[in-house]
Amino acid sequence: MKQLNNEIKEFLLNNTFNNIDILISDREILKLDDESLENKLIVRKRGGYCFENNQYFYTKLKKNGLEVKRVLGRVVYGDTPDDKPRSHQATVITHDGKLYLVDVGFGPYTPGAVIPLTGQEVESFNKRTYRVSKINDVDYQLEIKKEDGFFSLYQFNLANYNDADFKVANYYTNTHDDSKFTTSLILSQQIENGTRFINNLIYSEIYENERKSIDINSAEELYKLISDSFNVNITKEECSYLFDIVSNF
Repeated sequence: MKQLNNEIKEFLLNNTFNNIDILISDREILKLDDESLENKLIVRKRGGYCFENNQYFYTKLKKNGLEVKRVLGRVVYGDTPDDKPRSHQATVITHDGKLYLVDVGFGPYTPGAVIPLTGQEVESFNKRTYRVSKINDVDYQLEIKKEDGFFSLYQFNLANYNDADFKVANYYTNTHDDSKFTTSLILSQQIENGTRFINNLIYSEIYENERKSIDINSAEELYKLISDSFNVNITKEECSYLFDIVSNF
C-alpha cells in the first residue's frame, strides 16, 4: 500500500481537478478513452474531473496488475441519497483479500490515500482524515473528519457497471443543467499541507484547521492564479472567455 499511496500523492500533486473544458467548450462531451486521457492529463496538462482522473488512474492500476473495479457513487455531502444521481466515478481494489477505495478525482475533498472499506481512519498526505463506513448490507460511504465529527461525501456499492453506465453518467455530468459542472467553475489542487481551490470567482487555500479566501475580480487575476497555483496549461484568451462565463453564474 505504501507504493500505491506514493503514486496517488504524485498524481494529485501534479494534476488539477477542474471542469474548465466543460465550460469553455459549451458542454462538449469529454472523451474517456485511454489515448484522449493521456493526451489531456499528461501531455497537455489540462487536468480533469472524476470521470477523467479516476478513469486514467484505474487504467494505470489495471495495467500494473492490480485487481480493480470501477464504481459509481452518489454525492451526498451530508444529505440523503434519495434524489441524487450516480455522478461520481471511483475505484475499488482488492489486495490480499481486502477491499480498498482509491479516488484521485473528488475535488477539494479528494482522499490522498488508499482507504480500506472497514471503517478504519486514514490520514492523507495533506493532513485530512477519511474513512469508509458500511451503512447497510450493500452500500458504503466515504466520510471526512471535521471538527464536529465525520461528514458524508458520497455513497457507493460494489455492483457491476459497464462502459455504458459510465458514458451515461459522464454525459449527464457534462450536459445537464442540474450538474454543478455546467453551472460553476471548480478547480482543486492538492498540495503537501492542504488544498488550493477555486469555486466560481473565489480562491481559497484550505489547511488542516484554517481557510483563507479572496475574491477574483478580473480575467487577469484568474489567469495569474491558475497559472501560478494550479498545474493547468491555459491561455490568457481562454481565461478571459472563462471569466466572462463564470461572471454570469
